Amino acid sequence: MGNYALRRVLVVIPALLGATIFAFLLLRVLPGDVAEMILRGESGEGAALPFTIDQLREKLGLNRPLVVQYVTWIGDVAIGDFGESLWSGLSVGGEILHRFPLTFQLRRWPR
Repeated sequence: MGNYALRRVLVVIPALLGATIFAFLLLRVLPGDVAEMILRGESGEGAALPFTIDQLREKLGLNRPLVVQYVTWIGDVAIGDFGESLWSGLSVGGEILHRFPLTFQLRRWPR
């Protein structure tokens, strides 16, 4: 029984690693620049100086190599730091905890 559990855990680790890499890269290859979207708005009508956009990219770490961004991101997630929402500015972990009870109510099995 213990051997089976150990094998299952060892299978989960690469699966989780693959899922995190896929999610991270998917967010990076989508069209659009996060810094520009934050400063100019989703419609792109707002005004933002290129210098300001570069400052925000630096603050968010978007100017660093992808490998460094991934390692930083996965390290923060491993210690429970999910960062701040780019739209609301609130803690992502707090947002998840705030919404979890409602999600749990929706997912209850029928009696």
